[in-house]
Formats: sequence, structure tokens, C-alpha cells
Amino acid sequence: MPLSDFARTLALLSLALVLVPGSASADCDLSGFPEGTEIARLELSVGTVCFELLRDDAPRHVDNFLWYLDNGQLNDTFFHRYVDGFVFQGGSFRVGEGDYDDVPTRSGVFECSDPDEEGTVCNEPCTLDDSTTVPGDVICSERGNDVGSVALAKLGGQPHSGTTGWFVNLGDNRASLDDQNGGFTVFARVTPDTMPVIEGLASLPAASGDDNYWLTPTLTGSGVWAPRLTERPEYDLPGFGCFRADQTTVVVDPDLLPNTFAGLDDPATGGFPWIVSSACGSAIERLDFVANPGGESCPDADVLGVKTTGPDSLDILPDSIDPNYFSFTCEEVAESTTQRELWRDAFLDEFNSKLIFIVSAEHVTVPEPSGAELSLFAIAALAGLATSRRRR
Repeated sequence: MPLSDFARTLALLSLALVLVPGSASADCDLSGFPEGTEIARLELSVGTVCFELLRDDAPRHVDNFLWYLDNGQLNDTFFHRYVDGFVFQGGSFRVGEGDYDDVPTRSGVFECSDPDEEGTVCNEPCTLDDSTTVPGDVICSERGNDVGSVALAKLGGQPHSGTTGWFVNLGDNRASLDDQNGGFTVFARVTPDTMPVIEGLASLPAASGDDNYWLTPTLTGSGVWAPRLTERPEYDLPGFGCFRADQTTVVVDPDLLPNTFAGLDDPATGGFPWIVSSACGSAIERLDFVANPGGESCPDADVLGVKTTGPDSLDILPDSIDPNYFSFTCEEVAESTTQRELWRDAFLDEFNSKLIFIVSAEHVTVPEPSGAELSLFAIAALAGLATSRRRR
């Protein structure tokens, strides 16, 4: 082939590849899906996950999910719940200013036989099939809550209360979820090629009780807060003096021990407990120490701290369990009192950066022909064109 013909063919091939549709979904293998299949592509902080949307089976739920996706409401949300072998749940919360914000629900009333509130989507449970059973239960033979299916979350006892939250089934939950609360509606499935990203979450660290102690109570006290993290958060944050979260103590009146929650009011907040760090103090024997309880900034040259049962508990250990006592100077108490809220804010930022986020989301429709087929067709056609020109 003359050089000019080769260069022309190479340029045409490059142009054809640029024009191949579906390049935005390059991380999803769409080759096995028929034309018109709708795909939701979610770019997570740990990889790409794609959902096949089941519009024919659950049109209301697909429309509901796509409303949030198309309006950018999935972006920056994080997965707040992971239960090994059960579910991976997200879509409901974002990191806010010092707290967690609910994703706003769409407005409007979506009529059904038993609507719960504005913005909810009417339930579309799968059809029960008596021929497919698990001992003691009737489950759905198709479009049930099996491994890899995606269903809408909702409130207990309210079948039509689903809004923003949804979950991926990590196990075969058909027997427990298909007929519970009117049935949890499956509206999508994780594509087989991206399911390994979901499965890989089991190897990631879970938020600990120590972590949760420092977080805001919006989710931590809800019973559904169980996130996986991309990595363990750091506790040794720079610039906070001797404060250490993993050695928390409570300043107490030794005359009231071993009563639970017997402590001094915190001069910084006016309430109990006065939380300081045991790393700021030296361990002592209780009988060698007498504290002067009071609400002043530092009533004596030093005060008494008792190590708690752990950062996730403020129960003071009774004498029978041999608690650890610590002595604190006024300067150490002042430093710890001042720094702990600053440390908590810094740790909250550190912890939140380790959550698993949806960075971006897009709605893709499988084209006809698929991108791969079009590429091969273009290459073959251009190669034929080059050959034909060379023969002239």
C-alpha cells in the first residue's frame, strides 16, 4: 500500500473509532444486552458498577430511580449500610456541614391504592409463584430479591413509602424480602461484569464503635448505620496536642465512685461528662488522690480522670474491675477541653473521606449495533475501501 493510502486509511479508522457511540459506558460490558436496554452507570470511589434497569417489570420504580439520577441527586451520596451476605444500601444521604443531609425527595403525589406520603413511589412487588418455594415460605420465581438484584428501601409497615434509598442484595433474600411489607420491589440488577466490585466490599474495613462515638447521631443511632470504608481512618491527626481519641477518660468526683455516670460538669459545655485524654495525664492510685469537684475551669492543681469501658461507652468501671485513674494538671485539662471539639471536627472530615461515594451517575441505552460491532464494521468497511482504491 502506498504511504499516502496507508495514512488516509489510518486517519479514517481513527475517526471511526472516535465516533463509536456508547463510549461513556466503556466500563460496562453491554455486548450481551439487547438493543434498547437501559443501563445506569455508577462511578463509585471504589470502581464502576452498572445496573440493568427492569422497566418492563417495575416502570414506576425505574422512573423514580432515573428521576434522582437525571437530576444529579445520586452524585455525592454514600453507602451508609453494609451487612455481609445481606444488603449494600445507599442513595439516601450526603455529607453535610458537620452532619449528614438527607437527599431531598421529588415533589408530587403518585397515586396508588394506598399512598403513604408525597414523593413516594407506589409499590410494584413481583408476582408470587406457588411452585417456587423455600421451606415455609412462598417466594418469587423471577425478579425477586436474589443475589445482585437492586430493590427500593422503605419504611417498616408502609409498602408505598419508598423514595431515595435503595439496596443491592448480597444474598438470596427472596424468602425474607419478596413477601415482607408488601414485597420489596426489584427494579434493577447489577451487570455480571461489575458484580465483582460489589463483592469486593466485603474485604474493606467497617466503621467501628470507636469511630461512631465521634460522629453525629443522625445515622449512628438509627440502627441502619453500618458503612464500609475504603480504609481505616487516622486517629493520630496533627495539630491537636496530646489529645487521643482511643484513650478517652471522664473527669469524675472520686467521692461518688463507683456510681455509674458520677462526674463533674464540663466547664466548656456545662454538662456531663468532662471528657479529656488519658494521654495527657499520669496513672495514679485512687487513694493517693483527692479531687475538689466543682464547675470552675480547673478547681485544683489537678483533677481525676477515670478510663471508661471504651470510646463507644461512658459507663465508668466499678472498683471491682480495677479502673484506671489518671491525674491531670490544669494546663492539660484546658488543652484537652479546647482541642477535643477541634479534633472531632477534623476526625469527622477524615472519616467522611473514607466513605464509599457515588462520584457520578449516568443513564445509558444499549445502541444497535453495539459499539464493538460498529467498530468492526467500520474497520472492515474502511479496509475494503482502501483495497478497492489500491486496485484502481
